[in-house]
Amino acid sequence: MVEVENVIQQLCDAEAFGYSQQEGHGFSSAAEEASWIDEIRTSVGMNDGQTCIDVGAGTGILTHLLAGLIAPSGRVIAQDLSGESLAINKSALSSSMATLVEFIQGDAHDESLFLPRFAQSVDFITARQSVVLFRDPVRVFKLWRRLLKPCGKVVILDALWTRASWSGDWEVLVDALPLSCIQTLGTIPYLLKQAGLSVIENRYLARVNQVLGDEGISCPRFIVVAERTPD
Repeated sequence: MVEVENVIQQLCDAEAFGYSQQEGHGFSSAAEEASWIDEIRTSVGMNDGQTCIDVGAGTGILTHLLAGLIAPSGRVIAQDLSGESLAINKSALSSSMATLVEFIQGDAHDESLFLPRFAQSVDFITARQSVVLFRDPVRVFKLWRRLLKPCGKVVILDALWTRASWSGDWEVLVDALPLSCIQTLGTIPYLLKQAGLSVIENRYLARVNQVLGDEGISCPRFIVVAERTPD
């Protein structure tokens, strides 16, 4: 049995340096970065002063975009299992953005990282290419519901990865993770609903996939937005 948490942490620590330059993970061009920003703005109305938790923040590809969207008085909590990734994330922030971002190292499944501190106080929870690493996604999604304000939103950005996407040392995780290589847009919305969240958007990221070319065809990127409806 693969010790999933330990393997993920070791692999992410080992590959943190240079991760943002890898095809399909970082932004390979200004056009790709702009396409992500456009897609996020189209679906999610983030504003100055809001609070966002970036789950699986890694080296900061999404964290830094979020900080720009909620500046100058909002805050981003960047969580990741990998300390090496968070160190790179922190070092890459501009001085003006550094005061907006807090870093938390630990497992996304661990309630004590977030509760009681952030209970019902978060406007947005984001996850870019990280839910595929969850051992128990419904457990995490239920935790997220407890963190969100009424009408707060979950924003998941990921891809329909294939088995071939998990190459090298990562291959051992394919059959240990329930979302490792889903091939339908229906899976994550279904699980979010089981966690008590209401799905309000579920679509392919057409502009991002167009910029990615062949990568966007073989492993198309998508967005799911869900909301915590008032009790």
